Amino acid sequence: MSEPARAFLIVSEVEPFAGTKFSAATTSTDIGLETLLRSLRFALKRAGWEEVDPVGTTDQARATGSSTGFVKILADVSENAELLKVAEKLASALNSEDVAAEATPRVETDTTPSADIIKILVGPKP
Repeated sequence: MSEPARAFLIVSEVEPFAGTKFSAATTSTDIGLETLLRSLRFALKRAGWEEVDPVGTTDQARATGSSTGFVKILADVSENAELLKVAEKLASALNSEDVAAEATPRVETDTTPSADIIKILVGPKP
C-alpha cells in the first residue's frame, strides 16, 4: 500500500484531538510527496482537525529528492506544552502505518500568533 493510502488509516487515532489547528506544506516538488501531503490533509480534516493558512515562514527549501516521504511535525511549546503530546500522537499514528514521521518541539521566536498551530512539513526522507 502506498504512503498516501496509509495516511488515511490514521483518522481514528487522531480523532480524539478534533479541533486541533494545523498548517501543512511540502518541501519538495516530487509528485509522490505532494500526494502524501494531500492525503494527510484529507485524513486530518476527516478527523475533525482545522487547517489554517501557514503562518510565518515554513523553513523550507524546494528540492527534488526521493519520493519516500518524511513528515516533520512542529509543535510550539512556549505557550501550550500539550500541543507536543498531540504532535507526538500524530507522529506515532503515522509511524504505525509505515509513514516516517517525527514530532519536534519548537519555541516561536517571532510575533506571529501561531502558538496553537501544529506545523506539518512533508519532504524527502533524510
